[in-house]
Amino acid sequence: MSLRSSVQPFQVLGVTFWLLLPVVGLVFWVVGALMTDRVLYQAASGLQQIQSDDVPVGSQDNAIRLIQARVDRTQGKTDVVVKPMDLSAREIEIELATTRLDDIEALIAKELDISPAVVQRLTHYTIREPVKAQLELLVN
Repeated sequence: MSLRSSVQPFQVLGVTFWLLLPVVGLVFWVVGALMTDRVLYQAASGLQQIQSDDVPVGSQDNAIRLIQARVDRTQGKTDVVVKPMDLSAREIEIELATTRLDDIEALIAKELDISPAVVQRLTHYTIREPVKAQLELLVN
């Protein structure tokens, strides 16, 4: 197989094809860039703020950064610490006489006057089980 026979298929395409190929590529690139800019501009201008029906606007949940619930099933109680968004504000501490998570969320929502969905989203649980407590006593 000679060099001449391997180059022959490219000669069929001709010089005009090779001269037009960069032009066609440039046209695709420009049209693609223009379409991308248009789509992104429409997406940015069409943004709207979505409000949930179950969370009232301006309620107290905007002021809460985190809710820490320490569930101690050995003693049958839950200690709750509510950390506010404003770091200079005082934390709220609540002690609940239940260890069921559903009851905890409902009582926190009632105490803080916010929806249970907000409580569920903001709450971080630490659970101390009776088995863990026995193991801790054995280790110490």
